[in-house]
Amino acid sequence: MAATGGMADVDPGPVPKGAYVGLDPNGSVTDVPGLEEGRAEYLAALGRLLAAYDDGAPYTARARPDLAAPEGDHDHLSRRAEWEGEA
Repeated sequence: MAATGGMADVDPGPVPKGAYVGLDPNGSVTDVPGLEEGRAEYLAALGRLLAAYDDGAPYTARARPDLAAPEGDHDHLSRRAEWEGEA
């Protein structure tokens, strides 16, 4: 967003550094290398994903359903059956 001018009061330009900030008690910080080098590839992948949703691809209620247990404790709260067309 910063690189393309999507933030108020921030001029568009290269983003030289980024970091993941953890929510753990220590507030761990992990540097993200190669932001500029990977940006075009990331934006292209995002564009393909959004186009797939526009073409009717279903949204998933779980990030990795292929690795998740068949039933989760909170499936009823996420309305998983509706999202996955089972309702």
